[in-house]
Amino acid sequence: MPFPIDRAEIAKTEDTLGIRFPASHIGVMRRSNGGAVEAADDVWQLVPFRNSTSAKMISRTASDIVSETRSHRERPGFPSMAVVVALNGTLECLCFLPREDDPERLSEAVYLWSPDSPDLASVADDFADLVFL
Repeated sequence: MPFPIDRAEIAKTEDTLGIRFPASHIGVMRRSNGGAVEAADDVWQLVPFRNSTSAKMISRTASDIVSETRSHRERPGFPSMAVVVALNGTLECLCFLPREDDPERLSEAVYLWSPDSPDLASVADDFADLVFL
């Protein structure tokens, strides 16, 4: 069940990863910090930002963006600077990449990573373009 999250909690994730998230992603996640989207002919669960405001919220966000990103970065072929934002129950994920013009910020574009393909597939030019369920 999605719950709102404070901007300060999102900033902790940004500080941990050393990169800033796109405004469209932050806007959606501040309202729900989770939920589902449809993309690339599949349904994806949005990975939450860790919420450290209470033991209950820590438990609900244990599988957060930082832990999922670190886990995927250990997989062969996963881009070293990609950040995981959604999962579909397989090894595939939706992710962001750093902006070419500002590598300290993530691009708004969303990509599909699959262990079966060496190339990322573009699924949306902006996170806000995804179909939210």
